[in-house]
Amino acid sequence: MHRAKPIWTHITIQVSNIEQSIAFYERWCGMTIVRDRRITGGNTVWMGSYADSDKQRDLLLVLDPEPVTDRMRHFGFQLENLIDLDAMAVEAEQAGILAAPPTLLGGELGHYLMIRDPDGHDVEFTVGQPIRGLQ
Repeated sequence: MHRAKPIWTHITIQVSNIEQSIAFYERWCGMTIVRDRRITGGNTVWMGSYADSDKQRDLLLVLDPEPVTDRMRHFGFQLENLIDLDAMAVEAEQAGILAAPPTLLGGELGHYLMIRDPDGHDVEFTVGQPIRGLQ
């Protein structure tokens, strides 16, 4: 039986305060609203970020205003350099959302830090993980 290859589309998370979550993902993850279903009678907000050069969305995150009963292990984002990672750590510490300080894991894992969104979902930022070109 021939089946078409599935195409990745989105992740949906539960959020207790959709406006707080929108502000968090805009500020910390560089995402923007790409579809606001509240305008057409729905209740979710779709947020996205752009891939580097082709202007295709590389991640869609759907915020669903429901009681938060499930959390993902973490979301992962890549930063360009350690200066950006260290600056984010300082800002996140000041904002009270730093869950794990900058840490060198070494090898193909590089450096990382972890922050926490308003509902307790962890968001990881790395430098030096060879993400592009994975086969």
